[in-house]
Amino acid sequence: MTGTTVCAITVALLSVAMMVLSPYERYLLKCWAFYPIYKFVIGGFHKFDQNINGYFYLNPLVNPPERIAAARAYEPDSDDLFFTAYPKSGTHALGFMMVHLLSGGKQCTTGCDLREFVTAAEFAADHGMDLDDARDAYATVPRLIGTHMPAHHMRVVGSEARYLVIVRDPVAVLQSLRTMHFFLFGPVLRQSLDEFVALHTDGSERDTGWADHVHGWWRLRALPNVRIIFYEDLVAEPEQTVRTVAEFVGRELDAGLLDIVTERMSKDWTIRHCDVTTEASTPFSPPAAFRKEIGSASTFIVNSTKFFSVKGADRFSLAQESIIRSSAWAKMLALDAGGGTDGADFIKNRPYYFKNP
Repeated sequence: MTGTTVCAITVALLSVAMMVLSPYERYLLKCWAFYPIYKFVIGGFHKFDQNINGYFYLNPLVNPPERIAAARAYEPDSDDLFFTAYPKSGTHALGFMMVHLLSGGKQCTTGCDLREFVTAAEFAADHGMDLDDARDAYATVPRLIGTHMPAHHMRVVGSEARYLVIVRDPVAVLQSLRTMHFFLFGPVLRQSLDEFVALHTDGSERDTGWADHVHGWWRLRALPNVRIIFYEDLVAEPEQTVRTVAEFVGRELDAGLLDIVTERMSKDWTIRHCDVTTEASTPFSPPAAFRKEIGSASTFIVNSTKFFSVKGADRFSLAQESIIRSSAWAKMLALDAGGGTDGADFIKNRPYYFKNP
């Protein structure tokens, strides 16, 4: 069998697969098919990253520019409820919470695919739909739209839509994302550790990294249609977090519904009813600043040159790979060093980050 024949058969099989697979399965297939070329031929995943109006997005294979353009062009109205975060910050947990709240606990009673209830802004085009298409299906409740887009690329100021933002300790974010990449691509195809860290701190993943992405939303925190919650609060104080979210989305919350939503946000319920592929490696647990191996949280933030020690990574399956170095928190503090205080306010408003473990 000649090389040409092999290529032709491969292309034919891929074409058939693309027609029968779901959008998410097609995305994975593209990754598995093209990532070896990116890594071993081109020399890195970042070579074709694209700059869209001053903000970086992953290459067109992952984020086709026309898809981003369609999401950015959408004009939200008062029926829209966005939930947004940097990847692996608890976006899906927040989405499930709102599905339970808005349905009065009648949806996802035994588990479900979040994509059945939520429109993903960046991926709507993959489903052959416009963001306006689903409006009739959400006639009596706010329409849920999930996104990882930066605040700068969304029409937040002056909008009647509501934006619920969840923020998570960057240490846990990076490790959770690193673990997800292991499950998706394996140890060979995923990025090198150095490339991964660079992309998510000073590189081209989601608005030049965690710090810039979070800071973009933090600067809008005073707007009445923006509410920021913290993943650590969701884990430590689930009932209070549910109350906060319910008040923001305008949902009446009686004791029965509070109990239902709180139960379904628990780790045990999620494991029993949802597809959680990374649970074994990234369980719900205190953020990195709580762990004694790192030292006091204030020292951790001020120095912020070493996010993990080997001992501090014992809850992850790949301990050595958990030694991630970054300047994300320091960068957050320095963003407004020219005169503003937003970065410092972000830290000061989270008092537990300054408590000794």
